[in-house]
Amino acid sequence: MNGFIRNVDTSGRLAICLDTAHLYAAGYPINTLEGWDALIQEVNRRFGLDQIVAVHLNDCAAGLGMRIDRHVHIGQGSIGMRAFGYIVNDSRFKFIPGCIETPKDRGFHADRLNLRKLRNLRNVGSAGLGAVS
Repeated sequence: MNGFIRNVDTSGRLAICLDTAHLYAAGYPINTLEGWDALIQEVNRRFGLDQIVAVHLNDCAAGLGMRIDRHVHIGQGSIGMRAFGYIVNDSRFKFIPGCIETPKDRGFHADRLNLRKLRNLRNVGSAGLGAVS
């Protein structure tokens, strides 16, 4: 991918959106603090963190590395709540917008519930999540 971005004539117009379910389904173990940090270090090494402009937040119905793109509600899949705690508390993403990309219902009830879950994870002490950069 790195070469792809560099070889595009207007590469300044390209950016990266991290998608939690896609990353997990592709085999990145972002359900652990070590796995999340390793991914972000790899993205930084390959592209630079300044290339990340958004994060899609969704749990994954399939297991790690199964390459099945099935988004589910936060905490209801194989990524799990603890991992979203690492993500929403990662200071490297303090100013990067997140988008809840989970199944929808009428009246946005599910979105409100997912947003509440993510907000409740913010600023949880390190005893609850592990050290987050």
